[in-house]
Amino acid sequence: MGRRFLLVGILVLAFCNLTAHGLLAGSSPIAQLIADGLVIFGWVANSRTAEIFLYDFWEIRRTRRLYRRLAHADIVLVTRKEEHPDR
Repeated sequence: MGRRFLLVGILVLAFCNLTAHGLLAGSSPIAQLIADGLVIFGWVANSRTAEIFLYDFWEIRRTRRLYRRLAHADIVLVTRKEEHPDR
């Protein structure tokens, strides 16, 4: 999931930066405002990606390590005799 978000985020950021650079050629105050907004939007599009790789990664890693330990655990089945109180 993180890799997909990274791909989409980079594409959105590239599009926003290229569009903002194109708008700056006019250099009017409105064009500058829109260009800055596009750059901010591009970085916000990467916020979930950064959250996944910086924070959620540790929980995913911890869960993966737990599953690996469980996969290699030795399992012993112990049967008990049933006790009948009426006998």
